[in-house]
Amino acid sequence: MYVNYGSGQEGVLFWGLSPSDNNTQINNYKAAYGITNPCAGTQGGGPAALNVVIDGQNFNGYPTFCIICPDKTLYFNICYPPSQACFDPYFEMCGPGLSVIPLSRIVQAPKVSTTFDVSSSDDWTVTENVPWLSVLPASGTGNKMLKVNCEENASGSTRSGNITITESGSLQSQVVTVAQLSYPTHSISLTSGWNSLSSYIMPANNHIADVFDQVSGSFVIATTLTDVYYPSGPLNTIIYWEHQSAYRVKMDAPASLQIIGPPETRKTLTLSAGWSLIPIVCNYPLDAATALGSLDLEVAKDVVGTGVLWPDMEINTLGDLNPGMAYYVLLNSGGSITFPYNSDQVVVVDPIAVELPENPWTDKILSSPSHLIIIWADGLQGIVAGDIIGVFSPDNNCYGVATIFGNGQNSLVTVYSDDMSTAEKDGFSPGEAFSFKLYRPGTQEIFELHARFDEGQPNKGYFANNGLSVVSRLWQSAIQLH
Repeated sequence: MYVNYGSGQEGVLFWGLSPSDNNTQINNYKAAYGITNPCAGTQGGGPAALNVVIDGQNFNGYPTFCIICPDKTLYFNICYPPSQACFDPYFEMCGPGLSVIPLSRIVQAPKVSTTFDVSSSDDWTVTENVPWLSVLPASGTGNKMLKVNCEENASGSTRSGNITITESGSLQSQVVTVAQLSYPTHSISLTSGWNSLSSYIMPANNHIADVFDQVSGSFVIATTLTDVYYPSGPLNTIIYWEHQSAYRVKMDAPASLQIIGPPETRKTLTLSAGWSLIPIVCNYPLDAATALGSLDLEVAKDVVGTGVLWPDMEINTLGDLNPGMAYYVLLNSGGSITFPYNSDQVVVVDPIAVELPENPWTDKILSSPSHLIIIWADGLQGIVAGDIIGVFSPDNNCYGVATIFGNGQNSLVTVYSDDMSTAEKDGFSPGEAFSFKLYRPGTQEIFELHARFDEGQPNKGYFANNGLSVVSRLWQSAIQLH
């Protein structure tokens, strides 16, 4: 029978002999439990020192036969006669009870296996309480190793599951635990309208439809330089979020996108000559001029916004390259960037709100891609620092605004393309000509402007997606509009 004794240890089988027991009864005990060595008496105060409880009742008799322990936490040497060598009843009488080692395991987030060792003298079965765990074998006899298979944990949080091993005869059971850590999470804030997007995390589930499913209520479209994912089309030529991916993303409401997976391991980004859309593959901001300094760089710019790094034109309004965002880069020849290892401290960068200077024409930062127009400082005539320049399309709508810098600095105007995801025209179409107007905030005067374009730049006075133009001379018309 199974009993408790004073120290609280469970699962001890007690046999006691009384003067009324006869040889037949003793032989029955021995035969039932496979005992070949008769045993009586005690050594070291073992069984005699126990306060034994049988079926919930104190047993006051003197234990004169033997104690069987189901695990190796306790041993008693039983001798007969006392002058002879003693033996360990754990091995000599019935063998071990159920034990499982260890009682818990901690595993990493990827699909992984771990093991537990089962010790038993009986048949046993295994059950799990969570679907992401599977155990082999599901049943067995005696001592075996359990192999536990864990599915990938892309949930964003640590999870745990229990495995119960139950002996068939004694109904003893042992519960062990597997705790599975989570992948890191990159939380990216997306604003209403156009955004850039990249990550230093490689999504564990990298189907592009699954990546954006969590923000499907406000998601409109994602594009690369060559491919598109547009659920309303439906159109999907992106298919997967690949290593070193970078996107333009449009939302019709703000949302937070959670990228869950292992860190991006491909830290070296190889670029060809021409335009590229690049990711930021580290978890903290990098100074743009330093990070891109080894490249044969013509220009780098925000996907959406007015930040520009154009070294030859002495323009740097870009500042930092921020994690979670992507950037357009134009190279004169191919090169590569190697991003640094991630920091232990993650830097959270919220989208930077772009505000246009106060003007009478527009307050909208519109679509992507954009066209950059440099205005030479020494080409300004009748135009002073603080004046506002507007760039207009042939339909007389303003699609770009900037302030004249002054202090001998070249000025920059970012103008925007027509957003093909909207029904109305809200930006320049390729090939449309630029015209300019000036607004002087101090007097609220508005003037038409005349522009002369540098013939050495590729797009001169006409809009192109990711186009570049330089105004070598800009002057006021004699006509004051307001």
